[in-house]
Amino acid sequence: MPSRMPLQIRFARLLACLWGGMTAGLADADERVAASGGIRIEHRAALRLPDEAVDGSGQRIAVGGLSGITWLGGDRWAAVMDNSDTFILFDVRLDEEGLPEKVSGMSAVRLPETHDYEDIAPVAGAGGRRIFVCDEDTPAIRGFDLDGRPAGNEIRLPGNLSRRRPNRGLEALAADPDGRHLWTATEEAIVGDGPAATAGEGTVVRITRIDTRGEGARPVQYAYKVDPPHRFIPIAEGTPRTGVSALVALGGGRLLVLERSGGPGIPPFVNSFYLVETASARNVLGVDARLAEQPATFLGKKLLWTGALGVNLEGISAGRSIAAIPAGRVFLGVADNDRMGSPNQLIGFTVVEQPEGGPPGPGRTATSP
Repeated sequence: MPSRMPLQIRFARLLACLWGGMTAGLADADERVAASGGIRIEHRAALRLPDEAVDGSGQRIAVGGLSGITWLGGDRWAAVMDNSDTFILFDVRLDEEGLPEKVSGMSAVRLPETHDYEDIAPVAGAGGRRIFVCDEDTPAIRGFDLDGRPAGNEIRLPGNLSRRRPNRGLEALAADPDGRHLWTATEEAIVGDGPAATAGEGTVVRITRIDTRGEGARPVQYAYKVDPPHRFIPIAEGTPRTGVSALVALGGGRLLVLERSGGPGIPPFVNSFYLVETASARNVLGVDARLAEQPATFLGKKLLWTGALGVNLEGISAGRSIAAIPAGRVFLGVADNDRMGSPNQLIGFTVVEQPEGGPPGPGRTATSP
């Protein structure tokens, strides 16, 4: 979502905390849950993150604008800050049912350059010691170690992604469980493909799959239609927006797509998870323009969960399995405080993946980075 918005919309965003407090005691009154493709998602808990972290030189860094999160294995997680040169590392203690209980060991890591970093993913086979980050201003996907040093594995992007709309470029980044592919997506349609989202109308984005082995394999792109902005009670002037906020790669070409809708009213945000299958979908890399006018190319999608949590859910990542819940995994999301006084938060979900007729099959669950 844009970092600079009219004052009226900023005021509406400040109401997000109030909305969250109003709905905290309601048993999923603003949520809808569905099981599809053998997957069920449940919102479990929220946990506040510290407002500061200390970098390697001992300097205190204000934590804000959190835009992407990834699991590094064990209790260790990383999250990236937009419009900065910083990502943070921290541990999350979970209870036996996967609810986040406590954050500790939080530190800040400086990167060589400032960019509008939007998401973060682990590098497979690096033992949780290296990461990829994407930014939407260059745009680019770059590799770093956990000390912030370049890892020499910048990813080559399709040229059409350079046509991103300002502040609507690469918003999502995910790695397949086996590390073979990275997945990324623009928040809204690139110039030439179709319009940006408006009230009553969604937008068509390109989800891009990139082979990480660098063996000459060309990227693959899929067309994905984002829902129109959610309905809300207007309290200010402004334009509602919607787009892709994050991806989770489940393996076998399956993705969870997080759509995030915002508007100047109540509720200020609605977040929705969809399941998509890309294995037999059309590759639209060679479609140069007017993608929004070709609905036959759009990925099919199945709604798994939608809710007005009162937060701007910017990123999501799969975590460890849950012993108390068969076929269950922890998913943690990160909420952007917009550097406007609302708290940094982790949002906990439980994802149960149980195909009909038996236990999860090969490639059906993520593995530790």
